[in-house]
Amino acid sequence: MFPFQRKDARGGEAAKTGGTLSTSKTVPLPPLKKALGTLLKHVWQAAAADPGEAALAERVQELRQLLELAFVREDFEELFAGVQDLPLRLRTGESAALSEALERILDAAIGLARLMGQEGPLAALEELLASVTDPSRDVPGELSRHLSEIGQSVRFLQAAAFVFRTSLADVLALLGEVANHAPGSRKRLEAIQQRLEVAREYEDLMDLRTALHQEAGSLLEEVQQRDEELRNAQAHLDEVRSEMGTLQSALTDAAAMARTDALTGLGNRRALAEVLVQCAKSNATIGVLALDLDNFKQINDGFGHDTGDTVIRSLAALLRQELRGHDHAFRVGGEEFIVLLAGTGLSESCAVAERVRELFAALPQGGGEQPFAATVSIGVGAWERGARYEDVSRDVDAALYRAKHEGRNRVVPVSSR
Repeated sequence: MFPFQRKDARGGEAAKTGGTLSTSKTVPLPPLKKALGTLLKHVWQAAAADPGEAALAERVQELRQLLELAFVREDFEELFAGVQDLPLRLRTGESAALSEALERILDAAIGLARLMGQEGPLAALEELLASVTDPSRDVPGELSRHLSEIGQSVRFLQAAAFVFRTSLADVLALLGEVANHAPGSRKRLEAIQQRLEVAREYEDLMDLRTALHQEAGSLLEEVQQRDEELRNAQAHLDEVRSEMGTLQSALTDAAAMARTDALTGLGNRRALAEVLVQCAKSNATIGVLALDLDNFKQINDGFGHDTGDTVIRSLAALLRQELRGHDHAFRVGGEEFIVLLAGTGLSESCAVAERVRELFAALPQGGGEQPFAATVSIGVGAWERGARYEDVSRDVDAALYRAKHEGRNRVVPVSSR
């Protein structure tokens, strides 16, 4: 609840003893206070006009001042006690109008006590009203009007309390949805829900409103903290994904390097083994070429290893130039190469090999002042469906050996003898 300070009739701050007024519970009931104040005013005017009721007039004036300054439960308790004392003073008087007004004052005081939930003063006031009520007495017109205002105020405040309770329930439900992933806040909201189900007084609803306001603030902080944690987790996840992407790229590069000959860029023996697994599943005939550079040791000895590497790279470049996209070339040794020609029979494979041999022999090697020609010998075979590559490879190697034995720089198919 928000603290209040007592206001005097001029709007200045005052207290019973000059201090701050207690703030146990506030009473926002101006319509009822106004109606009760009007009734007390009528009694005061009647008592002040009668010289014999001077003491009563003074006491009623004190009650009017108490009512004007009343803001918390303790103030109203003092006011109710003063109202209960009025019958003793009124019985000493002779004015019937004062006695009639007393009933109306008690009605208004009972309405205030009921709305404030003050059971003790309420019971005492109701008992007092029953003892002084005269059923045959007519109610003055102006007093009846003020009594009607009291009834309307009570009904209005009851309706307002219902709307207030419904609004608090809606807010509670909304906060409950937000708190689904906040166990601590959800338990506190459940406790507030239980209090709301039994709350009957306006002050209790105000307390619950304050509790919901505080819980909403706590929940907002918790949600913001969770959002920050989620953002940090997402940032960390992005970093991990980036690192995984870098690692995957590095693994891909490493795998490619593991299958690639560093000098020529052609596939190596590992790459050949992987391609052979795929070729074994094919139904098509595959041409197999085994190539070996002629007199390569003399090239290295006579012109140097750098020149020898250049010769090897020139043959690899020629193979890439002459082969189709679905053919494969591999460097499997120092000066040894294997070519696989997809969907190609023996005669067509020999024609490809012959064209490669002729083009390579025509390439100038060495450069500078000592150019020379390099040649290659080629054995050719055909890997038919159902045959084993090992058998085909052995036959092709034998054809390559014959090409070397017969003078080099030539193409020899496996069918030759």
